[in-house]
Amino acid sequence: MGCIVAARGSFKFWHKFGLIESIILIYVASPFVTSSMNNDAIMVGDTVLPGVGNYDAFSAALAQLISILPLIIGRSLFRTSETNVAIFRALVLSGLVYSLPLLFEIRMSPQLHEWIYGLKPSQFLQGLRGGGYRPMAFLGHGLTASLL
Repeated sequence: MGCIVAARGSFKFWHKFGLIESIILIYVASPFVTSSMNNDAIMVGDTVLPGVGNYDAFSAALAQLISILPLIIGRSLFRTSETNVAIFRALVLSGLVYSLPLLFEIRMSPQLHEWIYGLKPSQFLQGLRGGGYRPMAFLGHGLTASLL
């Protein structure tokens, strides 16, 4: 909803129905095909495990739609070179801002999460690395921060 309001009328889910839209439709509808082909019950001793039903298909299709929704929104909003430059600038700026707590924790030890929230998401020993520290900067683990 925020993207629709911020786009001020230029937001459209479908510009035309082409190859990409067909692939998206197949991706979202595929759980219904899987469900119709996997509806056999499984018997394990006295236990009967029911087959996959329509509820499972709808749940999986909704999960797939939610997982692909950011791509659909991005495809609609970032269609020009100016909007692509804006998103790259925002990513670089946010990366530079986030690097400040990371650099602080590399030098001082990964303590920001505990100082602000009062708990540590992982053990302190997991933050030790080669005579220094692995920064966490408000994430659950230092390896998660390294993926950003």
